[in-house]
Amino acid sequence: EYTLGNTYHQIGRVYEQQRNWPESLANYLKALEWNKKTRNEYALGSNYHQIGRVYEQQNMNLEAAKWYRMAIDNFKKFNHPNVEVADASLLRVE
Repeated sequence: EYTLGNTYHQIGRVYEQQRNWPESLANYLKALEWNKKTRNEYALGSNYHQIGRVYEQQNMNLEAAKWYRMAIDNFKKFNHPNVEVADASLLRVE
C-alpha cells in the first residue's frame, strides 16, 4: 500500500511526458491521495510540484503557483534538496 503513491506518481510522469494532461493530473492526484493515506509526508512535496507542472504546461499559472507554494512548504519542512527547483518553478509562473 505504501508504494502505491510512488507507482501512481511514476504513471503520472509517463502521461506528462506524453503531454496527456488529464491522465497525468489524475495519477498525480491518486499519488497524493495514497501518500496522505499512508502518511508519506516526505513524498507530498514531489506530488505537489508535479501537479503544479501539469497546470503550468496548460498555462494555468495561478493554479500552478498554488501547488508550487505547497511543494516549497513541504520541501522546506524536510530540508529537501528540490526546494530550489520548486522556487524556480514558482518564479516562472508568478
